[in-house]
Amino acid sequence: MTPRVAVSIAGTDSGGAAGLAADLTTYASLGVHGACVVTAVTAQDTLGVRSVHRVPVPEVGAQLDAVLDDLPVAAAKTGMLGGAAVVDLVAGRLGRGGDQPVPLVVDPVLVATSGAELGDRAVIAAYRRVLLPVATVVTPNADEAEALLGRRLPAPDAATALADLGCTVLLTGGDPDGGECTDWWAVPGQVPVALP
Repeated sequence: MTPRVAVSIAGTDSGGAAGLAADLTTYASLGVHGACVVTAVTAQDTLGVRSVHRVPVPEVGAQLDAVLDDLPVAAAKTGMLGGAAVVDLVAGRLGRGGDQPVPLVVDPVLVATSGAELGDRAVIAAYRRVLLPVATVVTPNADEAEALLGRRLPAPDAATALADLGCTVLLTGGDPDGGECTDWWAVPGQVPVALP
């Protein structure tokens, strides 16, 4: 039996705990063939991000073309995209209404756990303008939600505000100030649901 194909569009993590390494490991554990498009190469370990080298946009596009031209991609997931032009590229190719739309999971990797910035204001604006409205689901944590919204809100309100941008939201990690870790599921136009 031929496994289903999912493509991860993200950065590398030299420590192997995040980015493409984590996505491909997850795909394999689920019996899915993982293809990848490298957007950035990072030097990082358990202590933090030491450096980031962004892959030029034409090369990101060439990688994506190679995967889509050859493999029957059933779904895509993003991680660190690194630049607004890459956000535009992914939205135009894979999102609802794109050239080759597939179910698209957007993990808006904007800030590393160590606090290193992985996406600037232009990237955040591009997410809001073109990527979130065409995503199947977006999976920010509280810090990423704050970056995307430009303000910190209680978790259910943040999930609702992001859903108002036109996407289904799984806000992970709950409210860091609330002491309890609850994920929130929000669909545009509906009341958010707590997922304990």
